[in-house]
Amino acid sequence: MKVSLFFATAVAVVCGSLVGPFSPSAQAQGGAVPAGHKIAVVDVSIVFKQHQRFLARTEMFKKQVQAAEAALKKEYEVINALAQQLEGRTPGSPDYKTMEQRVARDKVDWQLRGQTQRKELMEEEGRIYFQTYRELDDAVKRFAMHNGIALVLRFASDVVDNPDDRNEIVKGINKSVVYVHPDLNITHLILQELNRSGPPVTGGNPGAVPQGVGPRPVGAAPRPGVQR
Repeated sequence: MKVSLFFATAVAVVCGSLVGPFSPSAQAQGGAVPAGHKIAVVDVSIVFKQHQRFLARTEMFKKQVQAAEAALKKEYEVINALAQQLEGRTPGSPDYKTMEQRVARDKVDWQLRGQTQRKELMEEEGRIYFQTYRELDDAVKRFAMHNGIALVLRFASDVVDNPDDRNEIVKGINKSVVYVHPDLNITHLILQELNRSGPPVTGGNPGAVPQGVGPRPVGAAPRPGVQR
């Protein structure tokens, strides 16, 4: 029994009211932040890869799936052993018919249990993704409202650099956000918010901390964690 992680993690969040343009004097790695309404972007795939509570939940879920598979396998082995015993019985005899009916009934029950477990596990998987989505949604809204950001968009930070990978090229062509100023990327700050009450993020390089998306500089007092 296989339960695959299939739930999409796309999210685009509109927060707050439109506000004034960025200050033309705001400096960033590549120069002044472009003028216009305050906008930020989040790489959702990175968030899900480095969200510590999500990783812990999926690890526990993986163990649930493995335990369910092991239990079903053990049950099937018992049924298969009974089926093999039929080979030593006389076909058509009362004893043979009784065991044959038992094997058939046990197989049907085993299949039904497998289908029920698969459905329950898929529902549990959906709850894990939904909970993480809600945490991400809340964190983005809190950050946007606190920093006066009007619009937060999902974007993909993956670099398309392999001319021989057709799927990668098509994925790059279909990106909704073609270019974003580095200072508008709040992925790292959202991850900090999400992981504040969990274990620290290890490994990975979520990118530079944005400097020009809010009124407070990086290193200021911690923002409140996501309240559930």
